[in-house]
Amino acid sequence: MIVKPSPAAGVAVLLVLVAASCSSGSTSSTSPKSVTTAPPAATSSSSPSAPSATTSSTTSPAGEAPICSSEPEPGATTHELAGGGVESSYLLYLPPSVGPEPAPVVLDFHGLGSNGVQQVTVSRFRTLADDQGFVVVNPTGTPAAGSGQNSWELPQLDTNPDRDDIAWVSALLDDLGNHACVDPSRIYATGLSNGGFFSSVLVCELADRIAATSSVAGITHPETCEPSRPVPMLAFHGTADDVVPYGGGDSVLAGADSPQALHQFFAQSMPDELAQFATDFACSSTTETELTDLISRTDYVDCDGDVSLQFHHIEGDGHTWPGSILLAPFVPTTLDLDATQVAWDFFQQWSLPAAG
Repeated sequence: MIVKPSPAAGVAVLLVLVAASCSSGSTSSTSPKSVTTAPPAATSSSSPSAPSATTSSTTSPAGEAPICSSEPEPGATTHELAGGGVESSYLLYLPPSVGPEPAPVVLDFHGLGSNGVQQVTVSRFRTLADDQGFVVVNPTGTPAAGSGQNSWELPQLDTNPDRDDIAWVSALLDDLGNHACVDPSRIYATGLSNGGFFSSVLVCELADRIAATSSVAGITHPETCEPSRPVPMLAFHGTADDVVPYGGGDSVLAGADSPQALHQFFAQSMPDELAQFATDFACSSTTETELTDLISRTDYVDCDGDVSLQFHHIEGDGHTWPGSILLAPFVPTTLDLDATQVAWDFFQQWSLPAAG
């Protein structure tokens, strides 16, 4: 079932998102408190409002989870972080279901012009984390040069040599052990649109730290992409997406005066981008599965490292997160498939291979 939007409902959704991004001073899912951070490989700053309880972890022998020195309190916190020429922040959510054992982590990246708080409401990973016992991280990107919109750096559109979002994410991963008991072999990345593109770039640049990815409404295989190992990957895309066209083409974000590089970027075919990763990983066969009348899935199998790649084709979906009841009134969105649940079910199958 594809939910058709109404203009009035769309305005209401936008107002909810704006209100969420502007609120502060609470530990709710949309307005976590600020805390002091002290990342070992980056510079940090903090709000004086509420210091955090600290924890630390040490790395165990290869193939084993880290040993955590303490169990942090559950809840939502905000952490300022500098690294790679970038100064930004991330929201950290520790659900009550996280126990003393090192927990898996889902990095959830927002779309262009959005932020971590808004992405919390779109994907709803925190609700699932409460039941499943994993940590959720919602970073906020920074504006590109000449733009006021938060973004994630993509190789095809990189215009700032002093900005390195990959280094910032690496610093974030280093910093997590100061605030949570996490399992570095089970760190997963997902995102919407610009965040979905960025999640796939992490496969190219941080395959040694990311166990699996799920890209929603945007996936890319840059020409420079050379993953250090095969990585399990998911992708979801709607055929009615006018922001990131399914098969490539004109985007509402690229006007007549836009740089040629932007037009070339949107010429990418989303199924073909995942197929390029399948080529990298020497996947030798594919299967096609019809999930509903409007949703089908292509599986790339028999790949190096026994990894799996899956592309979800969603007929009639726009630029959206499948299953998002928040976005459904605003843009055509299927409610017959929940990209959040599907991603978590997929992530649980994978962890980083043991060193050596």
